[in-house]
Amino acid sequence: MPHDPRGDCRVRVPLESLTSAQRTQVEGEELAVTPEPAVRACSVAVEPPTLSALRANAERLPDAPSEQHRLAVTSRDLAVLREVPNRTRQGIDPNDGR
Repeated sequence: MPHDPRGDCRVRVPLESLTSAQRTQVEGEELAVTPEPAVRACSVAVEPPTLSALRANAERLPDAPSEQHRLAVTSRDLAVLREVPNRTRQGIDPNDGR
């Protein structure tokens, strides 16, 4: 499982792996930068599945960000799609008939 550092980390590069002598840049110009992440998290509410609503999770889930946050979904994460049935069915009484 790959590590996902959440803060400062140290990387060791063995000298024998370097092809030539390395020079470290120790000075530079400080610039103010406003980050614009390529991905951002947002919460969405997806209606629980019903016998009368025959749309698959892969169709229902991408519509939620569009309808609730005016965001276009350009790809689908398989791990998220696998979690949708568990999340939408939490707290639903199986005898309720919904």
